[in-house]
Amino acid sequence: MEYSPNWPRRKLRLLGQRFRKASAVATFLIGIVTGILGVAYITYGRRQTKFAPLMAGVFLCAYPYFIDNLIWLCIVGALLLAAPFVIDF
Repeated sequence: MEYSPNWPRRKLRLLGQRFRKASAVATFLIGIVTGILGVAYITYGRRQTKFAPLMAGVFLCAYPYFIDNLIWLCIVGALLLAAPFVIDF
């Protein structure tokens, strides 16, 4: 095996590509889970005639379309999931 001076750069580039693919899959899965939970919140809010779970459910269904960063996706999702327990009207 020959040594190439570009070897570390190629390896880092490949690791970066793998991370981006894993991040895209994780973003997709988090979007599906939050959509399911959003529909559950909407159903609960409509049946109990509560406004906070209803609006949290709508936002849970919509926000993955606007946020691309995995960390912010998790943070905003956690805040929206906790909102009906904190806000009660």
